Order: sequence, then structure tokens, then C-alpha cells
Amino acid sequence: MIKPFLLLGWSSLLGLATPDARAQVTLGTSPYVETFDGLAGGLPAGFRIYTNANTLVLGDFNDVLEGTIATGVTPAISSYNSFVADPNYVALTLPLARAGAQSTAGFNTVIDNVLATRPMAAYYINGSAAIRTDLAAGIASYATTTTDHYPVFTRFSLSQTPTATTSAMAAATLSLYPNPATSSLGFEVPETGRSLRLSVYTTTGSLVLEAGGSAEQLNQQLSQRVAGLRNGLYVMRVVGAKQVYVSRFQKL
Repeated sequence: MIKPFLLLGWSSLLGLATPDARAQVTLGTSPYVETFDGLAGGLPAGFRIYTNANTLVLGDFNDVLEGTIATGVTPAISSYNSFVADPNYVALTLPLARAGAQSTAGFNTVIDNVLATRPMAAYYINGSAAIRTDLAAGIASYATTTTDHYPVFTRFSLSQTPTATTSAMAAATLSLYPNPATSSLGFEVPETGRSLRLSVYTTTGSLVLEAGGSAEQLNQQLSQRVAGLRNGLYVMRVVGAKQVYVSRFQKL
């Protein structure tokens, strides 16, 4: 019987929400179906709560992100498809699998993965995901004496302005003024729709402002709230119809 669980740990030093979950997938059909059915309705509630925080989901997933290692499953969809399809999450290690990498010694698949929420993915150093298969060469019988998994690395720069994770986001501009801010703050994005979504986070991932509307409406709310914020660094995200815009500002 599969008993998924969610344990949330919080690092106050880095401000990262770190969910720890187990969703077992074996080569048989039944366990896979139980796991997939548990995620078929979308993300588990615990993971939806932290989509607006600096959240990482990482470790041994026991399944690939595209397709599945389970046999006899039609269609062959990953038990983590809900994460891959969710616009709030970015599969940072998916390019490794698409390039033919492997994260275990015995199978040509990547089942050790890293997922990041959009706010956290903004700090990801593009192209830094890597699997250190080279380490096995220096350890005799690595797969039997150490582990049959290889280390998987992703790098983040938490001391710089968040960078985009896709070319579309990289081209986006979120202008903040004045920055640093004291009693007022405004923003500009290259979209004029009336259904923009604005979120402001502390560097520890706490949501301090969330609103929706036109740029004019959101600027009014932002300017009214910024004076009451504590001094420090903040991450601001604006979700438009075309793309997501992310930047930082300092409150003095």
C-alpha cells in the first residue's frame, strides 16, 4: 500500500520551503496507478500552498518527468505530470533527461529531479543542472558500495536580482521606481491588460502583498502598502497574459 506523506521543513537562513514527499512508483502497473490517481486532480494541497514561496521539490522521484518507468500503463504519463504541467512549477532537471542523461547506475533515465516554484526558479543559474557521473570512477564498485544514484546539482544565485528561466521571461522587463523605495513605489511592465497579478515576497518567501487588476490599480495598491513594509529586500512578481515578470527592490 502506498502512503504518501508531506513533511515541510523551513530554512530561515535561505528562506526556502523544502517539502519532503514520497510517492512510490514500481515497474508494476497497480502501484503506479495508485500514485498517479492521487495526483490526477492536480497538485496535492500541501504543494499548492507553497507555490508563491521560494519552494524546491527535489530528490529521488522514483519516476521520470516525461513518460513513466512503469510498464503496462496507457497512456504512459509520469506520476509527476501534475507538477510538469502546472505553470507555477519549473522542472529544472527535465533538460537533462531530454539530453539522454541518467541519474542512476543501472538505468538510462533521470529519476532524481529538482522542481522549483516560479519565485525560486527566478534565482536558478540557467544551464547549471548537472549529473556527476564522473564521481563513480574514483570509487571502487560505486553502485554497490556507495549508492546506485549519481549526485544531481542545480545552482542558484540568491544574492543577485532573479533571472528568468526561459527566453520569454528573459526578454521581459519589470521596471521598479524609485528603487530603493521609502514611502512609495511604482512599476512598469510591457502589458496593458486589466487582469495582471502582483505578488510581493520577503527574501524568506513570505507573501506580504497580493493583488489583481490593471497596472494602474496595482500601482496604487503597491504605493499605499510599501510605506508600511519593514526595511529590507523584497522580490516582486507580476503575472501577465503573456509572461511572468520578476525583479527586486529595497525598502529603506
